[in-house]
Amino acid sequence: MKFCCENFESYYRIGNQTWPNFRIVKIKSKLLPEGDLRYFARNKQLNKTRHKRNDFRFYITMGYVKFEFLKPIIDMAFCPFCGTNLYDFYVSDEYANEIEDETFTLGLRKPDNASGK
Repeated sequence: MKFCCENFESYYRIGNQTWPNFRIVKIKSKLLPEGDLRYFARNKQLNKTRHKRNDFRFYITMGYVKFEFLKPIIDMAFCPFCGTNLYDFYVSDEYANEIEDETFTLGLRKPDNASGK
């Protein structure tokens, strides 16, 4: 795996129980949790970039045992060390630290008619 810089790599590779750490999170849901935009919020500075992966998000997190959006996290779009656009650089699934429905859930509510009745 190739990283944008050594500093980003070091914070990416440290354990999830360590603070601070960088996490690349893959979101599979196409639905937005009711009234909660933090899962899919976009940095306005990215409007003119290629956005190769719309399902990835990049966060600085506190230490944790299990990834949750309810814990304090900082959304980032550019590497704080070298300025690389993270959305354009990290495009492979192999970089994802956390994957929805594998290492965490969003807890989305199912529609009332989800049973098909």
